[in-house]
Amino acid sequence: MPAVKLRSVQPWVLSLRIIEKYLDPVEEQVAVLWAMQNGYLDSVPVEKVKQFQIKLQDYLRTRKESVLAAIVSKRALDKDLESELAAALDEFKSTNPL
Repeated sequence: MPAVKLRSVQPWVLSLRIIEKYLDPVEEQVAVLWAMQNGYLDSVPVEKVKQFQIKLQDYLRTRKESVLAAIVSKRALDKDLESELAAALDEFKSTNPL
């Protein structure tokens, strides 16, 4: 049986853990999934993904509510909104190492 590379399994595991959060507001789901798709969770150990997600959502709700509001109002991620998300995630990761 061929060995399965961790890199090919990790996105699926991350996705399954994140799917649990479907009851969260859509704008938070979008932000978390965008973070996952753009590599912001690559360095997070699988067992800490849930903790990262909870902290990220809290951070966005309390410090970057304008980014979440823009996701709701635009209903799409344009380049400006992606730049805002990237800046918010960079700031979050620099202040919340896991």
